[in-house]
Amino acid sequence: DQRARTGAQGLFTALNYARSEAIRQNGNVVVRATGEDAWHQGWIVTANAARTVAQCLDENPPADCLRIKQPTRGLDIEGPASVTFTREGRATSSATFRVCDDEASAAVSRRVVNLDLSGRPNIDRDGDCSP
Repeated sequence: DQRARTGAQGLFTALNYARSEAIRQNGNVVVRATGEDAWHQGWIVTANAARTVAQCLDENPPADCLRIKQPTRGLDIEGPASVTFTREGRATSSATFRVCDDEASAAVSRRVVNLDLSGRPNIDRDGDCSP
């Protein structure tokens, strides 16, 4: 249960950070999974929508790669491939991320990170993580 909670909190923090950077920089900021729809492989926060994951994971990443989250072992995170925040701090689309321990039993609560169009994420419990 703790691993799911920590994973959801990490994603929540990244979304809040991206939102605040979009406002601060007065431009779009993107949060993107480092794997194909695979958030458990980590994510990047970048101020350049054209920036690739490989460029941000390079030994000397460009300055517009604002934050890199390394893979999180033992988590299953489902969600859209990316989320974009506008300079007003709004999300261009709503999103839902489901976070579970990948070895979960019925005792482990699934965490859901919801992002609405206002750009403010929140974390909820949504059932259990049993297969």
